[in-house]
Order: sequence, then C-alpha cells, then structure tokens
Amino acid sequence: APQRARLLLKRSRASTVVEDIHRWMLISVDLQDTMEIPGESVAARLSRASLSGPKTEETLTKALLGRLGSHGWDPEQFRILAQVVQASSPALPRSERIIKDHTVLMQFIFKSVYSEDQRCHAADIFESVDAMYGCIPKADSDATADVEMWADFQKQADELEKHLTCVELLLKHKLKLSLSFADLRSGCSNENMAIHSMWNLFRVLGTHYRPALFWRGFQQELFYLHTH
Repeated sequence: APQRARLLLKRSRASTVVEDIHRWMLISVDLQDTMEIPGESVAARLSRASLSGPKTEETLTKALLGRLGSHGWDPEQFRILAQVVQASSPALPRSERIIKDHTVLMQFIFKSVYSEDQRCHAADIFESVDAMYGCIPKADSDATADVEMWADFQKQADELEKHLTCVELLLKHKLKLSLSFADLRSGCSNENMAIHSMWNLFRVLGTHYRPALFWRGFQQELFYLHTH
C-alpha cells in the first residue's frame, strides 16, 4: 500500500532514496511471495518485486508524491524525485529501472512538476526539473498508453521545455520571481496572473539602471516570456 511505502521512505534523502526504494521492493517480495528461492540474486528478487508491473510502480509514485503535501516548499524533495526519475531513465536497461513503465514515468514527472502541493520557486528547482525533463521518453518510444494519452504526454513535454527555457532566461538575468512551475502553466490561461508576473518582472528589472543596449537585447526574450 502507498502508506507502507510512504512510511519506509519517510526519512529518505536524495543520496539514499534509490537504495531505500530497492529495500522497499525487496520487502514487497518477502510480503508477496514467502517462498525463498535458493541462490536467487538481488537483481532477480527486484525483478520479481516488479512482477505486478505498473501497479507496484503506481504505489511507489503515490508514496513519493505524498511527500509534497507536507514538504512542498522544500527543494530537497525535488532532488529526491529527480533521483528516482534519473534511476528510471529510458536510457538504462529495463531491468535496472525503478519505474519501467513509460506511462507511469510520464505521469510521475508531470504530477511532480505541476502539482499544486509543491510551491517551490521554479528557479530553486530548475536543475532537478531539467534533469527530470531529460528522462522523458521520446515520442516514438514503445508505451502502454493509448495514442491520445501519449500525444497529450508529448504536448505536456513540449510545454515543460518552454517553461524550463523561461526559467533559464530569468536565471540568466538573475531574476528570481516567486513563481512555481504550476504558476507558469496557469499564467498561460490566467490573464491576471500573467499581468501580475510581468509587472513583478519589470519591478525587479527596474531596481537597477540598465542601458538601452540591454533593453534592445532583452526584447526578444521578453516576448518569449510573455508568450509562454
């Protein structure tokens, strides 16, 4: 159950979470199948722990996402989630991945980044989210999702890429606005939030003198930020 996984992973940190998950999976093997197989390797036991497929992985991702509810302001939580995603990268052999199912992995990434429970400033978790984006399966990857769902995932991946570019531009100019990734997504459909965000941007930029050359160079970047 997610509660059991959440309890076992309660004290996990970015440096330990992968090992902690492997421990949880081994415990799951012991709970699901008490018959001991002589000479069985750890890799084989972990593989047996994943025999239930996406259901086991969904239990794990629910437990990890549950941490955001009480620690949504802590960037360390995102470093933990990024470690799990990187340990599930499609570039790894399937047998070594924590989350093997591409559909579950995509859902986990987008729920992590755009969850209303996480209120970290996008600039503070940029590196973690960028690492997660790098592990998104390609559009032509073999997936269990139906065609429509997979197309929606790829649309969200394109959206995340744009938001990462926006944050990168803000970091380039050392502008740390109090916006989460969920806020960046809402800004595309919420006019008041978009106006408020642009107002804050100009307020921060206006605290220091900037020559005309800066504003000419910033014009295209500003247009990109406004559009996305």
